[in-house]
Order: sequence, then structure tokens, then C-alpha cells
Amino acid sequence: WGSIRMPGLRKMGPAALKAVAPTGGHVFWKSTTTQLLKPRPDRDALARKVLLRMGWKLLDIEKITRPLFKRKEMYAYDSIHFKCVVYNEFNNFMLNALCK
Repeated sequence: WGSIRMPGLRKMGPAALKAVAPTGGHVFWKSTTTQLLKPRPDRDALARKVLLRMGWKLLDIEKITRPLFKRKEMYAYDSIHFKCVVYNEFNNFMLNALCK
């Protein structure tokens, strides 16, 4: 997986907002999870900066998963993949954000 680039953000940002405008919907950027083996640079930095300025909302999964790094043996199968219970909670966060 790579980082999203500016040309893609310039196209995707306004198009998504336009698509949800007729229904008063919201557009969210879901950040990537924390890498459990070793924290990595923020791969979502450009998207956060650009899309939030455009009016998108942020579901900050990286921030939510950062504390799990200390207990990775409980919450992850390996250094990258969280257990199903964690992904279930991501879905709960997203549904709660969408239903506000």
C-alpha cells in the first residue's frame, strides 16, 4: 500500500462531496491503522491536510489503534493484522459517525 497522491485527492475530494450533497451526506477519510511491529510515518498526512480543508470528516483509526501497540499480543494476529474484534469496533465507530 502506498500513500495517496495530490492528483488523486484533487479529483476525489470534490467529486465525493458533490455526490453526497443532494442528500446532505458526509464524506469521511478513514486513516490507516497503526503498524504494530514498529510505528511508521503518517501515511495519511496529505489526505488529512487536503481533504479536511475541503470539508471531509476524519475517522482516525490510526489514533484509535495506537494504544493497542502496547498490548499487541492481545489484539493482533501479527505485526500488521488486528483480530476480528478490533475490526468490529472500527465498524462500530464508522456507523456511529455516519448516523450522527
